[in-house]
Amino acid sequence: MAVHYLILEDLGCVSPGTDYWRLLDAGLAALHGEPEEAFGFTEDNYCGATTHSVPITRDGHQFFAEQRIMALAMQCLDEGKMPKESVRQLRQISDRLDIWIPDFAPVIIQGDLWIGNTHFCADGQPALIDPAVY
Repeated sequence: MAVHYLILEDLGCVSPGTDYWRLLDAGLAALHGEPEEAFGFTEDNYCGATTHSVPITRDGHQFFAEQRIMALAMQCLDEGKMPKESVRQLRQISDRLDIWIPDFAPVIIQGDLWIGNTHFCADGQPALIDPAVY
């Protein structure tokens, strides 16, 4: 049996300073500005109990159409949470992403951003916790 460890750094905790949100914004912009060779990631991740498949893909429109829109639509259909007509309509949208959305370069993004996934570090710097990347 394999033994796995998760070692975490204690970031400390303080109340946010007056520049906290500006620093968080600048950090997110820098993170989202780091170019990658392709869309996707080396390992799948989750949003709650929902698995996000993130295979390495060169085409961003295809990645979001298949791995986000249609993957979730099919899961909802399989679980009886969405009618077939809605899935058909989402397929029509997915098939046209390249018409409506300009080409874009792959970057790593923080895909689960909400206030509960931000942290006020002891040094006053913002940190993202529980990240979902794709």
